[in-house]
Amino acid sequence: MNNLSFKANITGINNFETQKAFRERTARDNNHTLSYEGKDKDTGWDIFSLQKNDTTVAKYALLKKQGKNKDFSADLLLKIYNILRLKEALQLIEDSKISKRQKDFDTYMSELDKEDAINNTINE
Repeated sequence: MNNLSFKANITGINNFETQKAFRERTARDNNHTLSYEGKDKDTGWDIFSLQKNDTTVAKYALLKKQGKNKDFSADLLLKIYNILRLKEALQLIEDSKISKRQKDFDTYMSELDKEDAINNTINE
């Protein structure tokens, strides 16, 4: 019951005021969690991910360096959150297209198999 939330959650950010402001601005979203993953080892970029129902649905690398002690603002976190939500939606559309293509192909192959079966019975 502790995980019940009526706003998007945020992890990896230790500033309580920033967390509170982020949650207030995402009050209608109770399915997503924005996570700060830390800095990439090779590039030093800040990596964020978006989870939905404990599954990562999108990742984002913040190319702008924040500095060592600079906190992320609620406005910046909201922008990143919105980018990740768009990436999630685009991935959903792409997955839907792939699924439709596969279904159409399976239907086409099924029809060809039926035609072959009919032709084989006529030729016998």
